[in-house]
Amino acid sequence: MKKHLFPVLVISLLFFFFLQVHAEQFEVVSGDLQLTLFPETGGFALRSISDRGKNRYEPLFEDRNYGSTSWFSVMCSGRVFKLARRSGNVPRVEEVPGGAKFVFSLNDDFLVEQEFIFMASDSVSTKTSLRIETRIENISGKTLPFAAKALIDTMLGETEGIHFSTDLRPRISTELKLMQGVDQDRYIQSAGKSQTLFIALSNETVTVPEEVYLANWDRLNTLTWKPSFIEGRSYNTLYSVQDSAVLLVWPEKTIPAKGIYSVHMVLSTVPWRDTSNPLKIVEDTPFSMDAVTSAPTLTAYARYERIQYLLGRIAEIEKNSNIASDEEISSLNRELDILLREEGN
Repeated sequence: MKKHLFPVLVISLLFFFFLQVHAEQFEVVSGDLQLTLFPETGGFALRSISDRGKNRYEPLFEDRNYGSTSWFSVMCSGRVFKLARRSGNVPRVEEVPGGAKFVFSLNDDFLVEQEFIFMASDSVSTKTSLRIETRIENISGKTLPFAAKALIDTMLGETEGIHFSTDLRPRISTELKLMQGVDQDRYIQSAGKSQTLFIALSNETVTVPEEVYLANWDRLNTLTWKPSFIEGRSYNTLYSVQDSAVLLVWPEKTIPAKGIYSVHMVLSTVPWRDTSNPLKIVEDTPFSMDAVTSAPTLTAYARYERIQYLLGRIAEIEKNSNIASDEEISSLNRELDILLREEGN
C-alpha cells in the first residue's frame, strides 16, 4: 500500500495544480471579441466570433500555452523584464469598465498596469477592437530611462501564403523592418480564411512604435532588446518553418520619479482609419458616386490607398464572380477609372 502512495500523491497534486491554473483565467466578452487573461503566464488571448457554430470564437493570434508566445517587455536602465509570472510573483487581474487589467510588480523600481479595453472603430458600431494601454510607473524615487516592446505571435496568414500586408504593401512574405518617420504604413494585416487581425501602427489612438519587425518568431523572441535583421530573409529557421510574428518596439524615454511611461496599442478585426482623412472611406463600404463627387479632394496618399483597395476587391471578384453583383462591379470600375485619371493629372 505504501509503495503506491507517492505516485498517487504526485498525480493528485498535479491534478490540483491543473485545476488551479484554469481557475485563474479571466475572460471577458464584448461585441464580437473574447479576451482571456492568463495570470499563470502573464499572457493573453484575443478571439473573434466565428461564422460557424454558435458562440464559437476563433483566435486572432496564437493562443496555445496560455498565451505565452505573445508578450510585452519593459526595459529599465538597460535591464529587460518580461511581463510574465515569476516564481512567487503572480500578476494580479482586475476587472475594469469595458475590459480588464493586469498589475505586474517585477521590480522595486517600477510598477506596471496593463489595461485591456474593448472599443468600436470609427467604421462600425460593434466592439471590434481592443486597446492595450501599458503604464509603467517609476517608483524608484529617482529619474530612470524606460522603454517597452510587444511580440505578437501571428498565425492567420501562415496558411494562406501571404503572411502580412499593410495599407501600402499588398504582400509581405519575407523579413521586413518598418521605421518611424521613414515608413508610412498605418497598419499590419494578418489574414486567414475566416478571420483577420489588424495591428494599428499610426492613428489617433496608438503610440507610434520606433521600429516594427516582421520576422520568424524565434528570431524575434530574443534576450536582446532589438533582434538582428536581414531584409528579405525567409520566415524559416532550422527548427520552425513559416512561423512569422510581429515585434513592436517603442522608444526609450527618461521618466522622473513618480512619473509614468505609457504606450497604447490597438488590435482589431477591421482596419482603423485616421480621423484626419477628410473622406474616411472604409474598405468594405459599397461604392457611391455621390460620395466621390461630393467629398473633398483626396490627398495623394488617400487616393493611392483607395486604388489599392479597389484593385484588391476586383481581383477577389475575378476569382469568384458570385461574391459581387453586376452593379458593384460596374461601380468599382467607374470609381477606379475616376481615381486613375486623377492620379495621371
